[in-house]
Amino acid sequence: MLKATLKTLSDDTRLRILGVLQGGEFTVRELTSILDLRQPLVSHHLKVLLDAGLVSVKRQGTWGYYRLQRNVAVFDRIWSAIEGEVALLPEVIRDATAMLDCLEERKKASRHFFDRQARNWDSTLHKFLPLPNYQDRFLKFLPNANTALEVGCGTGSLIPSLARKSILVVGIDQSLEMIEEARKRVLREGLQGVDLRVGDMSHLPLAGREVDLVVFNMVLHHAPHPVAVLGEASRVLKNGGTLVVADLLPHEQEWVRDKLADQWLGFSLEDMGDFLDRAGFVLESREEIPGNNGQLDLFILRARKGEGRIQSETLSLFMEE
Repeated sequence: MLKATLKTLSDDTRLRILGVLQGGEFTVRELTSILDLRQPLVSHHLKVLLDAGLVSVKRQGTWGYYRLQRNVAVFDRIWSAIEGEVALLPEVIRDATAMLDCLEERKKASRHFFDRQARNWDSTLHKFLPLPNYQDRFLKFLPNANTALEVGCGTGSLIPSLARKSILVVGIDQSLEMIEEARKRVLREGLQGVDLRVGDMSHLPLAGREVDLVVFNMVLHHAPHPVAVLGEASRVLKNGGTLVVADLLPHEQEWVRDKLADQWLGFSLEDMGDFLDRAGFVLESREEIPGNNGQLDLFILRARKGEGRIQSETLSLFMEE
């Protein structure tokens, strides 16, 4: 195992691929663009890494996202020893910049979509995304809180319910148009203690340990980098604070990428468990809600921020500014 791993790591291109995958999950097409290499070459090196058990591929419909195979003890020990040398490769800084540009392109496409759809978003979502009735069960997962944060609040449909459970509700969305629609709702319903802000879910406009509750309601599948987003949620949560997530279980409805700007075709509970662990959360409870008559299956989970230090999702070599 040790000799095979060392042989696999003896190639600079494979080291570059592993460095990029420290920062997220990417398709072959994205890796080809980030590394500025021909696709057959990238595919060849990915196969070598797959065969060595250092990466895995997650299928999302017809797309495949490559990611590091976590908790490979031999690789972890070797990587920690050579990380400094890898950082000296001449292409690494360019790779890091290109990787962040790729993630930014994902964000930009999503932001433009929601700016265009804001006025009709509620009816569009109801029309195109058939879901079982989960709202009542979702609300039961929400504890009372002094300060609650909804990430990706959209038009604010959940804000009134959060306002009944919290002294202060902060709603954040990347789309200014969505925030404007949410403001209209707040004024219409005469809600008090609501603070709406434009912001990126990967860089929340809040101080560390500022809120007691963070909520993601059918939002995480739009995130360019879900683990980094959950890590940011952990940053703004007080120790022992609560995270509640409702989202889709894996499905094959690829049309949602174009119709609804979905980045991911749902998440398995195994994936979510891994995401939570890497972001510093402890899972407390979860529930699967099956769909009927063409509805998509979904899950709701509640987790608690651990008392320990948040695990960094990206190594310093590829840390976002």
